[in-house]
Amino acid sequence: MTRPSVAHPVGNAPAQRKGFRPPRPDRRPKDPASQAARLYDQGKPREALHVASEALRREPSNARLWDVGAAAAFALGLFADAERFWTVAIRLDPNSADAHSNLGTLYAPWRARRG
Repeated sequence: MTRPSVAHPVGNAPAQRKGFRPPRPDRRPKDPASQAARLYDQGKPREALHVASEALRREPSNARLWDVGAAAAFALGLFADAERFWTVAIRLDPNSADAHSNLGTLYAPWRARRG
């Protein structure tokens, strides 16, 4: 995976935006998506993004990893990366309500500026 791009922050801190659904770790402690979600919950989005990105090299079809990676990128203000990650997550799992909702939350400030 390429190095994350730097995007300009928009609006409030991402995790504080209305409608944002942070990733939730599940009960499988060895699962990379759960490890990344746990790091995110601990306020370590950079580490969460690293874990998700490394795991995606081995499991590129894991929609949950893309979703957790997107949330971490979003929290870091890497909005272009978050958009790309959520787009892939939705393509892999079109029924993911969290990915759809979070992508909408990402787009909300741009929609608000357009009127």
